[in-house]
This record gives sequence, C-alpha cells and structure tokens, in this order.
Amino acid sequence: MSFMDKVLEMVIHSHIGAQTVAENVGKKYLVLLNELSSKNHKFGADILIHLMKACRTGEPMHSLAASMGGLFIKVFADNCSNMSLVMDVNRVWISQFAEERVRAS
Repeated sequence: MSFMDKVLEMVIHSHIGAQTVAENVGKKYLVLLNELSSKNHKFGADILIHLMKACRTGEPMHSLAASMGGLFIKVFADNCSNMSLVMDVNRVWISQFAEERVRAS
C-alpha cells in the first residue's frame, strides 16, 4: 500500500468521518478525496499535519519513519521533561516489540 493510500484510508476511516475531516482542514469533501486519490491532483505535505490532527492519528508518520528505517514516537506531554520522554520511548518500544512478537508467532 502506498503512502498516499494510507493517508486516504486514514481519512476515510476517521472516527469523525471523511466529510468532517475535510471541513476541519478547510477543504471541500470531493476536492480532498480527489487530492488524496488521484494522480492528477497535487497533495501538499503541509495539509498532512492537519489531517493527522483531525483524524487523531500519527499513522502516516509511522509509515514514513519505517520507510527510512526509523521509528516515529509521539511525545504525549506538551511540555515534557527528559524523564517523561524516556518513559514515552520505553512505552512505545515495549508496545512495538510486543506487536512484533505477536506477528512472528
């Protein structure tokens, strides 16, 4: 599945519905769907952050990071200290490690 397919899927399966996502990012519903699904329309990376916030997911960032051999970690505290960052990294690492173990079995 391509990155753009993942973004489109995120919008379509959003908890608030694709039409509400479109409204939240200041786009008409059909225009947004065309931008995300058509090779003839341009999708601006600047709207990606707004889409992820509206859909309450960072899934596209996980996909981008993985494609570069990295890992996207969302820091949950607005003004995190180093200790809370370490705790967030540990929680995410443990969660992803557990998912990998389940997939492998």
